Amino acid sequence: MSIPITLDRLSKTFQTGGTKNQVLKDITLKLRSGESIAIVGTSGSGKSTLLSIIGTLDRPTSGSFFLGERDVSRMKTGELSEVRFNDIGFIFQQYHLVASLTVLENVLSPLLMRKVDFNKKERAVSLLERVGLKDHLHKLPSQLSGGQQQRVAIARALINHPAWILADEPTGNLDTGTGETILSLLLELNEEAGCGLIIVTHDMQLAKKMDRQIQIQDGEIISDERRTTV
Repeated sequence: MSIPITLDRLSKTFQTGGTKNQVLKDITLKLRSGESIAIVGTSGSGKSTLLSIIGTLDRPTSGSFFLGERDVSRMKTGELSEVRFNDIGFIFQQYHLVASLTVLENVLSPLLMRKVDFNKKERAVSLLERVGLKDHLHKLPSQLSGGQQQRVAIARALINHPAWILADEPTGNLDTGTGETILSLLLELNEEAGCGLIIVTHDMQLAKKMDRQIQIQDGEIISDERRTTV
């Protein structure tokens, strides 16, 4: 099951030399458990920075970020690492698969040196079967198409039953047809697993398939809409 996310007046400023650049400005959001969300905006709007903060890869300069009842914005580095492992699954545009590992080994890689309460290999094989790669377990990433590599990345993101899946331009390197297939798979997994799904994208057509579309411009939220159903 997913866990709600609350952002309260969250801001992020980067400083280069003597120059300050405020990338996010007083972001206040409540993200419901299990919903699918698109964060949209042009390049440099702040959408990827926001995703990085939600994923605990970066910290806000000010404001607060709660995951459930936990104030993540005040956690120490070690605590953030545990949150990342237990509650967050990442999917990136560039896949970030380890070239020397097989498909199965890549999916298992987040669990290396970790104790879990389930059978690691059974979980990995089950996920790879779910994403349509049961016949590719022992292949290397170089032997797969771009769409297949992204499927491996999806299985890897789900290996530890995360509360939220975060995807940064997950279809950006794929052709239109393959991209639509990957998005459909993510939405199916979002519904089946009950985990929340946040996708950063510049594609409004993709965004409209999500439960909610949040648009950012110059570090500020300019619209927050829910999909209308007929």
